[in-house]
Amino acid sequence: MAARCRFKRKSGYIALETVNEYKLENYQRVRALGEKDNLWLGKDSVTEKYFVMRRLPADSLRLCQILGQIRHPNIVEIFDVFTCGGFLYVIEEYLEWELLSDRMEKAVLSHRCALDVGKQLLGALSVLHEHHIVHRDIKPENIMIDRAGNVKLIDFDIARIFSKDKSSDTVAKGSRAYAPPEQFGFAQSDCRADIYSLGVTLNELATGKLPEEKLCRQAGSDSPALHGVRPEAALSDGRSGIVPYIPSGKKKYFPLFGNRYSDSSDSGNAACRFK
Repeated sequence: MAARCRFKRKSGYIALETVNEYKLENYQRVRALGEKDNLWLGKDSVTEKYFVMRRLPADSLRLCQILGQIRHPNIVEIFDVFTCGGFLYVIEEYLEWELLSDRMEKAVLSHRCALDVGKQLLGALSVLHEHHIVHRDIKPENIMIDRAGNVKLIDFDIARIFSKDKSSDTVAKGSRAYAPPEQFGFAQSDCRADIYSLGVTLNELATGKLPEEKLCRQAGSDSPALHGVRPEAALSDGRSGIVPYIPSGKKKYFPLFGNRYSDSSDSGNAACRFK
């Protein structure tokens, strides 16, 4: 049984809290998803359609409202956002797809597939960044893929809205193997943080390992994803790698904060030029 919310009745209308309480009870929890304690598979008791229910801190309301207005083939769709009992509840589409991380455990992706995944994710990031949203947790575990190779970016639990007036993130969060240095308190994370994390992810797609284990330049022709591929540069500062498909060009994709591509459009254009 869903937790009940306190509500107030005022003459002439039903308070918003009552409506949200009804929503929470109407969205039935079927089972927990993964190891998180804030994520469930749900079912609408009226339409009997399945969905994903996510519980977040109430201060994520503005972010989720913006996400709910975005419709993009490579971003998970949000159907409803409401507060109840001091928490924010987000109702998302349910995908019977596979996590990219699970697909990668089976085999290293082909060069064509890896490059296509990168292009789709760059398209998603371009839209998010236009709305000043930084995902902050780009990694294979937060990407879903279907049999045809279509991908969707999921899990905006630690996403944030970029603010030009702040010098650092309010809370330092991120997956250490994929997140850039600024995400751990060195500076405020912006769109370049997502591009950095995508670069690490694509390096892993191409080689089957994280950059700290094997860079794309070290893989050579023995890597199926890199057969016939000759990237212009694959540099590292000892902590992380770079996108294996993007040549140096005018703005090298160094792990250093100031020298990365400034936005996902630059990265996408470079990736499209790569052969």
